[in-house]
Amino acid sequence: MPDSLLDSRGYFWPAGLTVPDGHFAHPASVTGRLKINNSGRIGLDLDGHLPGDEPGALLSRVFRRGQVEGAIAGVLIGTDERVWLGDLVANGANAHANGPSTEAYLPHLALISTDPVFDDRRHRFRQIEFPLDGLEGWLGLSDLKADRTPRGVRASYVKPKTQQWRLQSDVLELQRWLDGILPATGRPSIVWRERALLRLVRKQPVTVEEAVELAQKVEDFLILLTDSNRGLDFPRLRLKAKGSPVRLYYPRMGRGAEPVSWHRSWAMFPACESSFGAMFGKWLALHDQMGPGVHLYLGNRRGHPMYPEHRFASLVWGLEALHRASYPNSPNPRLAAKVQRILSSIALEKDRVWAERMLPSDDEPSLASRLREILATLPLNLEASELRAFAERCAGRRNDISHFGGRRSPEDGDAFDADIQTLSPALALLYHALLLKLTGLPDHLVRRQFHGGTNDYQSRRTLGAAGLNLPDAAA
Repeated sequence: MPDSLLDSRGYFWPAGLTVPDGHFAHPASVTGRLKINNSGRIGLDLDGHLPGDEPGALLSRVFRRGQVEGAIAGVLIGTDERVWLGDLVANGANAHANGPSTEAYLPHLALISTDPVFDDRRHRFRQIEFPLDGLEGWLGLSDLKADRTPRGVRASYVKPKTQQWRLQSDVLELQRWLDGILPATGRPSIVWRERALLRLVRKQPVTVEEAVELAQKVEDFLILLTDSNRGLDFPRLRLKAKGSPVRLYYPRMGRGAEPVSWHRSWAMFPACESSFGAMFGKWLALHDQMGPGVHLYLGNRRGHPMYPEHRFASLVWGLEALHRASYPNSPNPRLAAKVQRILSSIALEKDRVWAERMLPSDDEPSLASRLREILATLPLNLEASELRAFAERCAGRRNDISHFGGRRSPEDGDAFDADIQTLSPALALLYHALLLKLTGLPDHLVRRQFHGGTNDYQSRRTLGAAGLNLPDAAA
């Protein structure tokens, strides 16, 4: 895979300037080089200074760093594509009296299209497209047929109809098509493949920033279903149904490039096809409502190495946050009255202030109780005593990390390390199952990861090592 998604020279100018009729660029434009790498890092190196600053401000650009107002428009040489660069960060400049001056920016947003995208007021998009390249195994694509005959090879393809799922106010679509490379003269090979994309058609148009958030949520949703760190390609936006696609780029962490393996997936697309739209809509709501209860798990799936203590603690924090969001504490008048009686009986004011700070203000469940209650909602028939012991071990080791920095004593070192290395995989597995259940994956597909699926042996082994022995068959 090439290191760069785009490396092109062009003409650039402040986006607020109007390009005269008959011109492809503003007369005050500056030439420069635009680069975008595979992680979406955007760099713009200009062969001069953009116009627009007040006189005498040129020298200040040499030392300028950080966020700057406005946006930059441009046109690329060779492709004639139009560019809009926003969320700008100044990256230094050089000023020379007897030679060329330069200026650099690190934009955090880039829009590229064959149509002009200069006007900020037009950045309201009706459609967002998410290419599904690399997820063909999960989709189960098999509409391209080929067979050998006595006289040659025959291939056929019938393009499937676009699938649609209606959300509350939007429409989600899955589109498939055939893509291929025609052989050049003298080349004895031809390559065809079936491709697919998800398209979200919005009733209320979205901004560029909202499109970035949606793209991240869609990628997280597919990570859960496929159990893969494979990333999606950058999304495409459309102002209207028949409008030209606008490519959207933004900085993000690196994504895995390996194709998704069907046998690792928690639920293949054909298995959850009928409920896919409802799950998608529920996931978007869950992502916002549960906050850290969702994010802390997904932070473990980005492919970056983490210290074992950090990973374990983040999994427990996430499950605790998920429980808090799912089961808010209710007031306990009897407890409040008891605390007031105790406080009123303390004569010394400084003791009363200390006691008020230390006594519980509400009926707060213990961490172990929270873990046990939220994990018991899984359709796995976990044995109650084993689940209680597991939750208490997890809570104890989380408290070791939070209150003692890890090991309570040097003698506890080996046991502490062994515990978190055993508990973390089991926690991650159950956390994953819980998020899919909350998203609306049918119970029988959640159970399949532990009973009768291609990965059930490894799943049961992971839980067994942590003291959770699943029954042979789910009820």
